[in-house]
Amino acid sequence: MIVRVARFDAGRGDLGLDRSEWVIEALRDVEGVTALYHCLAEDGSAVSVTVFQDADAADAAMAKIEEARERLGIEVSPADDAVMYEVVGSLERP
Repeated sequence: MIVRVARFDAGRGDLGLDRSEWVIEALRDVEGVTALYHCLAEDGSAVSVTVFQDADAADAAMAKIEEARERLGIEVSPADDAVMYEVVGSLERP
């Protein structure tokens, strides 16, 4: 399992539901995308947490996001920081 955590600093003008919705739609049918969370903090910063079954699913998802961005003509700055992590422990509940 792979988790991508992307961090967005406060003060950006491209955060919020308008940013989230197109990414969620782009990934909705991508095999191997287990979960996606877009979170806003009170200070205006944000994180995006995406969970993938494996590295191939992560690659496919990132390609779908780029494809959707180009198709929709969306211009957003990349995350201020993004890291892929291998999951080495977890607790999941149904």
